[in-house]
Amino acid sequence: MAEAEMRLKVHHIPHSILNLFEVGMDRQVGHFTSLREQGCILNLGAGYKHITGTTRMSLETGWSAPRLKNKNETVDGIFALHFFEHLERSKLLDTLRECERVLRPGAPLNVVVPWYGAQLAYQDLDHRTFWTVETWKNLLDNQYYDGSMPRDWRFRENFSIIMGLNDRNLVVVSQLVKI
Repeated sequence: MAEAEMRLKVHHIPHSILNLFEVGMDRQVGHFTSLREQGCILNLGAGYKHITGTTRMSLETGWSAPRLKNKNETVDGIFALHFFEHLERSKLLDTLRECERVLRPGAPLNVVVPWYGAQLAYQDLDHRTFWTVETWKNLLDNQYYDGSMPRDWRFRENFSIIMGLNDRNLVVVSQLVKI
């Protein structure tokens, strides 16, 4: 690809990962940081990484997965950035059920996890699950499993993509929307 073509393509890439997640958000809101005005946006497993306009949910703020204190269908969006890979299977499923319970219909669950083929997935000894772009499809839609996992989810996958700066730090970026 010619250098001029490369520059043209890069120009169209969102400037921020948060812009990518606006795909499933209410377009009338405008800039992402104004989402606080719309309602409650949670940032699960935030640690010390704060996203403006969200409520940090982490051990540092006294929260431990899976239970969310929010009432049913009162949350307008959830971020789980580099969090789900730290949960073992049963706690992950319970946390997803909590997300499903508290999200309003049409609200997004935005997820970033290390891609299973990247060094990033294996360098942290606390990582308990490994992810591909097919993980959500297998969880939400695969009817070939024997019933050992729930299939009655109220999520649809809006998108899942692999992205990163190099093969060491590739991540799966996904957005699920509550139906």
